[in-house]
Amino acid sequence: MNRDYDKEQLREALDNFLLAVPGHELASGRVALTCTLYFRNAHLPEVQEAVCKCAKEYIALIGPEAKSAISGSPARFHLAKNGKVTPPRVSTFRKAQEKGRPTAMYRVFSHASGAEFDSLPPTFALYIYMQLNQKYIFSLPMERMTSVFSAVFAPSFFLLDRGFEEFSALVHKWCDALRPHSGAAGWGISTHCNEMNSFVTLGLPVRELLRYPGLDYPALPFFPEDTNRFESNIASINWLTILCDELAERIGGEASLRALGEGYPLRRYDGGYIIQAGPEPELGDRDEGDFLPQYGKVHDLLRSLYPPLEKLTYLATNVFDYNPYALKVNSDCSRKEILHKFFKSWMDRYAPDNVTIPPLFRVSDPKEDEEETSRGPEDEEATRRLEEEWRQKAAAQFETFRAALAAAKRCRESDGRPD
Repeated sequence: MNRDYDKEQLREALDNFLLAVPGHELASGRVALTCTLYFRNAHLPEVQEAVCKCAKEYIALIGPEAKSAISGSPARFHLAKNGKVTPPRVSTFRKAQEKGRPTAMYRVFSHASGAEFDSLPPTFALYIYMQLNQKYIFSLPMERMTSVFSAVFAPSFFLLDRGFEEFSALVHKWCDALRPHSGAAGWGISTHCNEMNSFVTLGLPVRELLRYPGLDYPALPFFPEDTNRFESNIASINWLTILCDELAERIGGEASLRALGEGYPLRRYDGGYIIQAGPEPELGDRDEGDFLPQYGKVHDLLRSLYPPLEKLTYLATNVFDYNPYALKVNSDCSRKEILHKFFKSWMDRYAPDNVTIPPLFRVSDPKEDEEETSRGPEDEEATRRLEEEWRQKAAAQFETFRAALAAAKRCRESDGRPD
């Protein structure tokens, strides 16, 4: 597709690749550049200090885009004052710790009103989840508990105004500060949420996670158990994959990582490695045969470090094969079977085959329940029409985004002006 953009049009196209929900006006997510780091020892003052420093750096970097925050213990929602949000403080984490609270969190958003929270996922967001005390006597030792630092950036922030090198350097800097156990950075999904700190599930983007194998879905926890599965496992891989020394040794150490070859720059951080798959982040597209073989090579090397299939519920807890008109879940497969098929396909997402993308909609078999499927041919036609409308909208959005990526690359390689 041949498109001419001025810079603001280009920014609009880059920052608004929304993952639509079939039959729903709202989006389930927004494609963004994300960095998610899983780290330990959040109960230690020096780690709390490092977390606060990284958060302040993020807030300063995005400037006026930081429009609201959730902070304190218990957590409270605050709008920015005089164009600034209050950064996290070590004293807040210490206070929560002294009160025996098992966790504390801090969040920043590019939203400034309830209407924004209700309509679209944020273009910028920061999520910090700290495990400060043992919740149960049988919990993991504190030094093995996993906490999370996850940052979201609008694509244009680096593609137009800076560069992937600066994104990579920032990830490296945060790794040196937090010494993460594991992590990933590259293309990801900014999730829907509201100002009361609840994630709003508006249809999980399971099909997009399979169609675009370079798209990550950061695992953001509600409870300690949600992150402790990463005590000895990774959540995902991406353009940049972060691996501590302990995990690296399980797959052969530095020698195995360097054996990936010249197309995989390997850098040390204080406590581990950052593996880079190719010169810049890629989305891929199964529909066009782009399976991201460079990502696949890293994925295959680290496959043994993923949790077992039944533990991949941080990606999705339900994958529905759903008829929106008859309001009925088709029952030729159990929900557990459908979910298992999705997890298996996700683990094979870089392979040319072995991936089953769940159908968008299927009309229930009239033999199963005559009463609930009594709408007949009109129901089937309406469902097919809704599916086709969704597919056309999704295809148009991706084509716009892909054209904007190409234009942004030409912009970076020229004098900074879009063609």
